[in-house]
Order: sequence, then C-alpha cells, then structure tokens
Amino acid sequence: MIAKSVDRPAGLNPQKAPDSERAGRFRLASVAARLMFEPGRVEAGQKQERVCTCHRWRTVGTVQVRVDHARNKAIFGGLESCSNVWACPICSGTITEERRHELQQAIEAWAKQGGSVYLLTLTLPHVRADNLSGLLKVAAKTSQRFKQSKAWRSVMDQAGAVGTIRALECTWGSWHGWHPHFHILIFAKPDQLPAFEQLRAAWVAALLKTGAAGADQLNDITAHSFDVRGGDFAAEYVAKFGHEPSFKSKLEAQAMWGASREMVKGQSKVSHSMRGSTPFTLLVAAEKGDSQAAALFREFYWAFKGRRQLTWSPKLRARLGLDAEADDDEILERQANAPEFETVATLERDDWALVLRHRARYQVLLWAEREGAAGVQGVLLALRQMEQERPPDKGPPDEYQGTGEGFAEQRCADDDQSADALDGAARCASGGC
Repeated sequence: MIAKSVDRPAGLNPQKAPDSERAGRFRLASVAARLMFEPGRVEAGQKQERVCTCHRWRTVGTVQVRVDHARNKAIFGGLESCSNVWACPICSGTITEERRHELQQAIEAWAKQGGSVYLLTLTLPHVRADNLSGLLKVAAKTSQRFKQSKAWRSVMDQAGAVGTIRALECTWGSWHGWHPHFHILIFAKPDQLPAFEQLRAAWVAALLKTGAAGADQLNDITAHSFDVRGGDFAAEYVAKFGHEPSFKSKLEAQAMWGASREMVKGQSKVSHSMRGSTPFTLLVAAEKGDSQAAALFREFYWAFKGRRQLTWSPKLRARLGLDAEADDDEILERQANAPEFETVATLERDDWALVLRHRARYQVLLWAEREGAAGVQGVLLALRQMEQERPPDKGPPDEYQGTGEGFAEQRCADDDQSADALDGAARCASGGC
C-alpha cells in the first residue's frame, strides 16, 4: 500500500460510530453479485452482469482510498461501477440521492415562480401469478394511452401545467405479487386539485381499454387505482425519495422501504410476511437462504434492467432553470472524481484482493475516515494477521479468472463478531491501543 500522510482537520471525532447503513449496502451488493453470477457465461467466454463486478474489479492498476475531510466521508476510486439504480445497493444510494436533490431543486424553482406541485399516483390490478415483465408492458401501454387522452390534455391546459416528472416504482407482496406503479409530480398553477381529480375517469378508461382491468373490476379500480394530492404531500414524497431506515432495523424486520416508498401508505410499516417488499428486502431474505426471494430478485433484475427511474417531460428542466440531466454513469463518475476528495492511500492488487477476501471494504472506508492513511494501513495489517491465523477458503472475488469461486460463500468481516475483532485489531495496528 502507498499511503499519504494527511493531517486530520480539527473538530472531527476519531471515534465516529460505525455506519451500519453503508456496511449493509456492501453486504447486500455481495448477495446481488452472487445471485446474478452465471457460470454458463464463463464457459461461453461471456462477461457477467455488471452488478457482479461493481466496486470489485479495478479499472486501473491500483485502488484509491479518497476522503472528503470536510464531510468526513471516504470513497474508493479506480473501481468499476454498474450504475444499476434498481439492483445495486451501492450505486443506487449515490444515484438516488442525486435524483432526490434534483427533485427538490425543481420544486423550489417552481415555487419561486408562484406555482404548485401535485403528486399523482397510478396503479393497476395485479395478482400473485402475474409475470413482472408482462405487468410492466401493460403499465407502460396504459400510461401512454392515459397521457394521449383528450382528458389529460384538457386538464393539463386548464391547470396551467408546464410539465411532469414520472417515477416508476415496484414492490412485491406475498398476497398479490408484483405491484408496479407510477408516482407523477405535476407542476401547475395553485389550487388545481379539483381539476386533477377529473383525471380519475381517464385513468380508469385507459385501464379498461388496454385490458389491464376488466369491467367486473370497475368499482375497485375507480376507488383504488388513482390518487392525487397537493401541497405538502408532493414535497414530503421528494424529501423521502431514496431515504431508508437504518440497516439494523431492516435486518430485524426483514423489510426495507426506500426509493419505492409510497406517500399514500403514510407511516411506513414493516412485515415478516414480505408485504410491500422492495428489491433490497428480497436481497435481505435471500441472504438468509430464502430461495423464493432469490428467484424474485432475479425476475425483478431482468424486468427492470435498462429502465429509467425518473422521466422528465420535455423542456421542463429548461423552464425551471435546471441543467441538462446527467445519466447514471455521469453521476457516479462525478462523485468519484470530485475535487473535494483527496487520495490518502492506494491499494495495490494484492492489497485489494486481501480486502475482498475478507469483505472488508466497509472497514477500509471507516478507518480512512477515522485515521486517514494510518487507519487504512491498520486494517491491512489486521487482515494479514487474521489470514495467518485462519486462512480464508476461497480466492479474491475480483480475480476469479473464469471460475465461480469469487462469488462463493466466504468467511467475512461483515458479521458482528468478525467486524468487532477487525476493528480492535485495526485500532491497535494504527497506534490506537
């Protein structure tokens, strides 16, 4: 390892509490990588899905450990990223946070122009036997017919709407299966809630015309497939977009509410029966050996691959004075190369392989924030000592060289007992005991 000596700014607490949310993201990312790894691709000489190599494979010879001292936040540089906002717990955190910030900017900009933002929620009937890809096709077809209707154009003109932002979201429930739905932010004149309520009939008509619902379901879809709210509801939805409860609470409840959280549900609830489960909930369950959850995650992955999380109507960003929208790859690259991050250490190939063998990516970042270069060196020394005492069973996940060994189960530092031991050893190695 090549380390750079950096003085710690005054006022930072070297005993910062472990960030269990970040540890959980790395942990679930490993689960996603194992679930999506396909041995047949190795035999055929094909690349694996990018989620399998995300934040594992090196793009250059070394891995940089970079720290923003003002925020006491550490990241890795020189690694591949998959930019999968749907299925990667690591990339989704960065991307969704940037999207949430853009949504807040949009609402604030429109408020300064004297406008109001409304939250429209659209759902369609579904049963447990429904295939997710099929549901998404029907949902897209229904949404298109809805927005092409005379009622949509008339109401939007009447309300003085200048554009919309549509969020596609999906949960899974043990009773009714997949639940894809749309949340749409509408930027219009104040006091237009009664006007938008007129769109209920147009959505119901679109459901019937596309076959998404039958005539025998008319009463149910009229009552439950459409919801529109204004004022604080839209702002609250945006404020919570991408935010989740602590990873500890998710593990205890085996449930996770994140970017797919619905405002119409009010206070978020968790359930052992996996009602309202997001894809990351499925990863938590799969990690515990739930084969059904693993299969559901794979189905979700393929159905949502390449889909947009947010869709802005044309010219809305310009009307609000916002810059052109960055794609997901650009958002991640911008953070990785942000000037406020300073490289405090670089990890050579063998160092990075050591970190991956023990799944200690979280500990490297944590100790870089606590002690800078000395903290990173302490983690490496502790890992070498642990490896001498009890060698791991498998090779480094990012250097599997044509085998599936990299994604096999390994002894790791993510469980509480091993993490505590590593923290103690790293503290001593960096001169803290």
